[in-house]
Amino acid sequence: MAKIIDSENEGGSYNIQPGHIDTEKHFWDAFSNTETEISARLIVSLCQKKGGWVPFTKEEIDRHTNQNFHFNRLCDSWEPKDERNYVILGEDEKYRVTHEFIAACFKSSPSI
Repeated sequence: MAKIIDSENEGGSYNIQPGHIDTEKHFWDAFSNTETEISARLIVSLCQKKGGWVPFTKEEIDRHTNQNFHFNRLCDSWEPKDERNYVILGEDEKYRVTHEFIAACFKSSPSI
């Protein structure tokens, strides 16, 4: 079971915050797929803008990226609520990142 991190549980006190991840660089080898790594970087940059691991809607990420955002393997389009995803769609129709997502991004591109 994936551990979801957001502002409603321990998101504010979680050891790795969005600002600890460098979104200026590509997340090389974080997810073994270039498109997935680009999507991850865009999600982290949205969380940086929002000030933490805050849940977000599809509309928010679309506006942030100025495009129809594709999760590219971070969240299965057939099973978006599946706990095996790196980004999980909640019952409230908001996406939340997981510990596994944060760890992969930080390991690939730390800013501290």
